[in-house]
Amino acid sequence: MKTQATNHNRHITIRFWLLALCILATHLLLWSCAPAPCTNDRDCQSGFFCDISGYTCAPDNDTSCHKGALRVCYTGPNGTQGRGECKAGVQQCTDQQTWGECASEQLPTIELCDNKDNDCDGIIDEECKASEACSKLNLKTRFVLQAKRSLSSPKRIECTLTFTKDTPQLQWDTQPTIHLHTPTWTLASLTFDKQTSPKEIKIVFYAASAWQQPLQFSVKGIGLLDNERAPCPIEYKTESLKSDCPDNMEDCDGTCADLSSSSAHCGQCGRTCKAGQGCCEGVCKELKTDPKHCGACGTTCAVGETCCGTCVKMETSATHCGQCGHTCKDTESCQQGVCVACQAFETMCKVGNTRSCHNLQEDNAHCGACGQSCEAPASCFGGKCLRCRQDIECGTGRLCRTGKCLRCPGDVECDDVSIFLGNNDVIIQSITTDTQGNRYITGQFFESIYLNNTSYRGFGWNDIFVLKQDKQGKDVWLRRGGGEGFDKPAEIVWDQANHLYVFGEYGAMQSFGGARISTPAEFFHGGQKAPMKLTIPKTGMNALFASRLNLQGELQWLVPIYAGNRVSNAYVKHHPKGGIVALFSAEDPSSIQCNGKELRQSIDPVGTNNTSHWVTLRIDANGQCMWARVFAKGPYDNNATALVIHSDGSIFVGGRFDGSGTFGSKTVQSVGETDIGIVKLSPAGKLLWYKTFGTKERDGTSALVLDQKGQLYVSGSFRGTLAIDTLPKLTSVDLDIFLIKLDTNGVATWSRQLGGRGSESSKQLIFMKDQSLLLVGVFWDVLQFGTLSLTSRGASDIFVAKFDTTGGIVSLVQGGGKRAEEVRSAHLDAQERLYVTGSFLSTTPQFGHITTNKNPKNKTFGYVWTLTP
Repeated sequence: MKTQATNHNRHITIRFWLLALCILATHLLLWSCAPAPCTNDRDCQSGFFCDISGYTCAPDNDTSCHKGALRVCYTGPNGTQGRGECKAGVQQCTDQQTWGECASEQLPTIELCDNKDNDCDGIIDEECKASEACSKLNLKTRFVLQAKRSLSSPKRIECTLTFTKDTPQLQWDTQPTIHLHTPTWTLASLTFDKQTSPKEIKIVFYAASAWQQPLQFSVKGIGLLDNERAPCPIEYKTESLKSDCPDNMEDCDGTCADLSSSSAHCGQCGRTCKAGQGCCEGVCKELKTDPKHCGACGTTCAVGETCCGTCVKMETSATHCGQCGHTCKDTESCQQGVCVACQAFETMCKVGNTRSCHNLQEDNAHCGACGQSCEAPASCFGGKCLRCRQDIECGTGRLCRTGKCLRCPGDVECDDVSIFLGNNDVIIQSITTDTQGNRYITGQFFESIYLNNTSYRGFGWNDIFVLKQDKQGKDVWLRRGGGEGFDKPAEIVWDQANHLYVFGEYGAMQSFGGARISTPAEFFHGGQKAPMKLTIPKTGMNALFASRLNLQGELQWLVPIYAGNRVSNAYVKHHPKGGIVALFSAEDPSSIQCNGKELRQSIDPVGTNNTSHWVTLRIDANGQCMWARVFAKGPYDNNATALVIHSDGSIFVGGRFDGSGTFGSKTVQSVGETDIGIVKLSPAGKLLWYKTFGTKERDGTSALVLDQKGQLYVSGSFRGTLAIDTLPKLTSVDLDIFLIKLDTNGVATWSRQLGGRGSESSKQLIFMKDQSLLLVGVFWDVLQFGTLSLTSRGASDIFVAKFDTTGGIVSLVQGGGKRAEEVRSAHLDAQERLYVTGSFLSTTPQFGHITTNKNPKNKTFGYVWTLTP
């Protein structure tokens, strides 16, 4: 080490003086510079190398050199010099002035498993580790062999050999060889594809005779382990394999046959079925004539069909008309088993082997031409596929539903109606359905209600009933409730926990002698449990109740709600977190008590002297009263009339107010007699925003609904000129319907006017799955929606209008008779069947294709009209 250091210092000293002399000579212009000093090739300019005999730069010439010169050399692969054990050597210039061999260099070698990188690839002992892994795998235990007798070719065994799943890194290098240890068997084929299935080989063996003898063979080849780094010699010898047929088959001269279905071995080996026969449960059957095995074993013809190689109805089959093989002429169809020609207005159409006569003017499957079908919801009118929008477009005996003309009765989408009668008035207030299609109906009746030829009496002036029907409309159970006063339900709602919530009013009334009735109201009669009683309020006209029933009609809880002198316009909706949110109007509610709990908040507005207040109230699924808020008030005709709940629990309310209306802490003066008010509340009932608009006449809100984006749609009635934000003004002489869309901030984005000659009133807004919008209401005289119109059959009729996402009219449906009909609610079930409820006065009202004559005494009776919009 000392000698090396001395030599190194000497070289540095020499280089220093040479450099100093060069600089001095340059300045004195006495002589030129000597060769540049260097320590390696990088110190020299291009075309020179570092001659380490004197550590000076010399011209680089592979064909000649200066005797005694030395240079660094390396002949190994690029990228290996200086890595692992690989090192450069030295070349010396010989006496012949040519470069000698590269001495003392260290080139890559195979891995020696010495904890060194012998192959200079940056990895130590990698092949050594792979080889060690090969030996540790015990490859003889790493095979999965599947062997079975061939069912398609006799006297053959099909084998598939793969590696076990716990050796995913092992695969074949090349196709292995097969050695047989049983002389009766020969190798028929060997399949191996390294590109697609490098882990699998498929082998087929054949035995001309003695195929019952066991089979044994060996597989020998090279496997690759760890990304093909290490070859592993593989040799595998199978156990003795039996060549038996599966348990459900017999060996028939080398072929495994199912004697119950093989036409070549039916019932026993060698028994062959004749042409046209099939082996069915071990017996040859005539497939052309056997009605229990027609065309194929087990194919049974239905009642009224005959087997002619296929099941046919001889009464209508053009190829087997009256008997097998009897074919009608091209100009004939088969009717009642006889070939007849088509009528003058019909055309013969052939579909496959079937020919039939069709009216091309109205047949949806052959509209205008044979085979030219109308795609739903279009129907065939005059030989053209058109989408109907009103019943009148479909002709006599047909209804327009979902854009199609239906023949009713007969089609599953035809309408249905249930009529509810009593000794006096009956009104269907609300309906809901569960996931099974069961219906839950609530309504009110005076004196009695008739169901299934049974009369059920009431308890006082006006009483409540709840009825369950199955999806076919059959009555399941009935519950009745009320007292001697005037009691009526508001709504019934169902939730995913299979709870039914019934909300409504009950109350006192004065008898004809002036005495106040104080008998408690009872809810509900008809169940297994005794009804619960609600005390009549000592002051005020009436009170509210909230209740929960199970699907068997058993009352689970009942809550009384007292609020001011009188409550009205009650509504209820299911809350996303369970339970309900109720909305009602209350006169001078200085106190709001829910099941005895005071919920009135001092910060809420309060008025006196016949002031009406808008109130929301929250009750959880267990009947616990959570909170109540008064968020608006005004003079007597100030009422909340519509409610909808967002999926996040936000509450939207619509109503009307006259004179000065107070919303939160803000007071607004109505434009006309009554104006429209729209309010958004937080999930806790706090006022977030409100908007008002109206004409100089009486206006009001009657329906709200939210779309998938949380945008609010509002409908109601107006007369005069209606200005809504920056939208074009709506003008009406009679009472018309408005429909507006508000964004999530409450700003109106579009409006529609629905009216005509006479008055119109909306009641319910409902979104369908495709975001079509349904509007249900009543109209007098003529109703005009865009290009569609209806004319009432008498006083007020029911309408169902369907709109697209832009507010364009899609269809219009009418129901009613010669007197007044009303709508109380509408509900869309999971199958998108619409239920409209209310009452009628007409003696023969018409609902779709159904005309009922169950009201000869002109009383107010209830209905549930079911249709597919």
